[in-house]
Amino acid sequence: MNNLTTGDSGYYWCSVEISRGSAVGTRVYLSVTEGSPRLSVDKQEVTGVEGDSVTVQCRYTYDYGQRLWCKAGGSCAAVNSGSLDGRPVLIRDDRVNGVFSVTMRGLERKDTGWYWCTADIWQIPVHITVSQRTTTTTSTELFLYVGLGLLVLLLVIIIITWKVWDKHKKKRAMNQNAGSTELTLNPDHEYAVIDRTGITKGDPAEQASVEPGADVTYSSILLPDPQQVSSRCSSHRPAVTPASDVIYSSVALKHRDHTP
Repeated sequence: MNNLTTGDSGYYWCSVEISRGSAVGTRVYLSVTEGSPRLSVDKQEVTGVEGDSVTVQCRYTYDYGQRLWCKAGGSCAAVNSGSLDGRPVLIRDDRVNGVFSVTMRGLERKDTGWYWCTADIWQIPVHITVSQRTTTTTSTELFLYVGLGLLVLLLVIIIITWKVWDKHKKKRAMNQNAGSTELTLNPDHEYAVIDRTGITKGDPAEQASVEPGADVTYSSILLPDPQQVSSRCSSHRPAVTPASDVIYSSVALKHRDHTP
């Protein structure tokens, strides 16, 4: 019914005629007023999502009678009842501004249907549609997920790089320590040169000013030409003629007395 006027106010009849029987129906009173209606709602079509809540504001012009929130074909909830057919409902009544607000929480699909705002004898219908929740990912959520993943990956790379570098550094330090041990094992030596004419002892010229620090003696035996040996001492000529270019070397530990 569109373009209503005050003359359209009155009772109307909704009925169903049954074949070979009497008609059944109900009577409805329609009130058309000038200016602000005695009872109204901001929205007559309200939608919600499973698990969320919806709020309906019912406005009235005269503060009389009881304010109720009813489900078509069901029960009603008053201001202080707190539930409607076992569903939690919160109703606040602002008598100063003539508004009572209805909030339905924890919506389910079965909550879809027609409801009524009631103030005394006045009623106005409200249809609530509860849709199924969909798992959609917004661009902001996607950005956060990607950023978090990249941060975790960066941390993993940093940890692996640090472990590899630490292992390499320890290995290089071990190699340096091993080389230093080899080089300083016998830093100072005492040399003895032995030939068939006698023994001469002493330190190398370049180490003469350095105090020997290890008990090690290096000895070299030089076998000179057999002709020279025979001219000096023919009675000690060896039974076997050694080669003139052979040098025999030996290394022996020598206890050194450090007492001044």
